[in-house]
Amino acid sequence: LKNKISKLNFDKTNVRFNLSKNKDNSIAINGLYNLDNKKYEKYKIENTFNKSGNKFNLNFDFNEEIILNFLNYKKNKKKTANISSKFLLNNKKINIYNIDYKEGKNIILFEDIKIKNKKFKSLKKVKVKTYFKNKENNNFEINFNKKIFIKGLIFDSTNLLKQLTVNNKENPLRNINSDIEIKFKNIITKKLTPLSNFNLIGKIEKGKFIQLSSKSEFEKNKYLDISLKKDFTSGKKALEIFSDMPGPLLADFSFFDSLQGGKLLFSNVFDDSNSFSNLTIDNFKVKDAPILAKLLSLADLGGVSDLMKGEGISFDKLEVKFNQKDKLLNIKEIYAVGTSISILMDGYVDNNTGMISLSGTMVPAKKLNKLISKIPLIGKILIPKEIGEGLFGVSFKIKGMSGSTKISVNPIKTLTPRFITKALEKRRKIN
Repeated sequence: LKNKISKLNFDKTNVRFNLSKNKDNSIAINGLYNLDNKKYEKYKIENTFNKSGNKFNLNFDFNEEIILNFLNYKKNKKKTANISSKFLLNNKKINIYNIDYKEGKNIILFEDIKIKNKKFKSLKKVKVKTYFKNKENNNFEINFNKKIFIKGLIFDSTNLLKQLTVNNKENPLRNINSDIEIKFKNIITKKLTPLSNFNLIGKIEKGKFIQLSSKSEFEKNKYLDISLKKDFTSGKKALEIFSDMPGPLLADFSFFDSLQGGKLLFSNVFDDSNSFSNLTIDNFKVKDAPILAKLLSLADLGGVSDLMKGEGISFDKLEVKFNQKDKLLNIKEIYAVGTSISILMDGYVDNNTGMISLSGTMVPAKKLNKLISKIPLIGKILIPKEIGEGLFGVSFKIKGMSGSTKISVNPIKTLTPRFITKALEKRRKIN
């Protein structure tokens, strides 16, 4: 629910009792109810009870807004949903025979949920079918037997990455230990780039993946591969992602929103408290990127800024090294080298406060190439006097709250050894 409920009202309520010493006793209640003095809706509750427990049959209409980000499903207040459930309360056990949610063509069904001592124990089946703008965006089933098997025609992963990065201290699935297999014919991504024939096999321990291998296809000869392994000695997990199309994976990060083409390789070693990551993207273009466009404009680098508005700026490689602890993202290094410009920067993103702080150096490719061509590949790095003099590029700072960062630039006449070292490393790889 989007909003908290503070008041519950009942109207036109009918109550029927059936009490007996030898048989089950029952209470049936039906009528109208509303939440926070809003529209009245129908409800019905039947309770059959004896010494062994309480059986409930619940059915009610519901008109509040419901948002399920994981499925990219939203029910607005103008539409009424129906929710029904049968369950048994017995001491510290709860056996939920079914929970049925129906709203128009949208249905979400749960079968045979068992809870003991307020902890989830098991679930037999889940069925999901939802629509987004009158078009089917979820249609799949989850079956829990000897292993968890998820199979369906379509799954909407638009908000999946954002949900996975939310730090939930309580894991409701922490009692699940099982092998898992997932098969989706089609997956919807945030960039609306279809992903097809998704297949995954893995292993879950205490509600978390400890091993997985998956493969899927964006289009012909454009693949997405994901693998995860756990080192049981250190307790750390190693995640690796390769994609022939980086865009759909980076859509949640505004910094990469304007990236086109390329090949992505992401590696991440993490445990419950720390995360160390490396991201590499080869042969891509950046077009209509607001932050980079403003930086180029302030730097006054001539035709490079015009490329951003036209065909885009080409880059040979982007390398990002970062680590994360709690909600602080420490960016150790971002290095991008292209045919027009090269950029080296570092900084941090504080997800607690929303503060972004980045600083770095940007150099036109012609200036950089002229410099490194006069530096030997072996021996000490000495900047020739005629190259060390004159304007190389700009140093810059990007700082502020997310969505309202400010950019400042200053001209530079020398480059740091770190920048030169990175440029030489690339030259060695090419040669």
